[in-house]
Amino acid sequence: MTLSKSEINPDPLIINQGLPVHDGNIKIYPKTMAGSFRIFKWWMASLWLAFFLGPYLRWDERQAILLDIPARKFHFFGLNIYPEDVWLLAVVMLIFAMLLILVTVIAGRVFCGYFCFQTVWSDLYLWIEERFEGRVNERQQLDQDSWGVRKIAIKFGKHLVWLLLAALTSVSFAAWFTEAYQLWIDLFTLQADESAWVVLGILTVSTYLFAGVMREQTCFWLCPYA
Repeated sequence: MTLSKSEINPDPLIINQGLPVHDGNIKIYPKTMAGSFRIFKWWMASLWLAFFLGPYLRWDERQAILLDIPARKFHFFGLNIYPEDVWLLAVVMLIFAMLLILVTVIAGRVFCGYFCFQTVWSDLYLWIEERFEGRVNERQQLDQDSWGVRKIAIKFGKHLVWLLLAALTSVSFAAWFTEAYQLWIDLFTLQADESAWVVLGILTVSTYLFAGVMREQTCFWLCPYA
């Protein structure tokens, strides 16, 4: 059965022969659901964020996590990994890959819902959006309202915070590969190399687009696991 434009339900999810159909002209407004699964999801997101910010920690008077590629040394807290120890990393990655397959077979797409960085960052961006624009009905109404000072201020504030979070994400990711605090000093004093600015710019824009604008479309179109 085919639905004409005039027959399309205003609800973005239309049930047609038991399958959800999305009209590309209708914007979907995601809603954060409360409950035990959401609490568990926030806990897992907090663990991932803490791990992601690991390079800012100090361990034995040095950076806790540092992937020093020029020196060909990886530092994980008190553990040093050299090129001849790469096989250990290969074994660890193989174990994680097998674990991912096992969990997927038993419990479905648990990784996507609770452990994927794209999911964590998309949740953060949605949380920021809700702080500025409100819940689903409020966001729908805001988009329908004509442009004015209030709407411009809300939209500008949201996207500004999104960009700041994207910039923080890009610098924190780069900190895995260099001295974290020295990187911040070089950026604030404008002493960083041009290549560093280019890489950070690309990471900032990609984080903003993937987590803020595309969100689930990133998983649908770009994720190899999907």
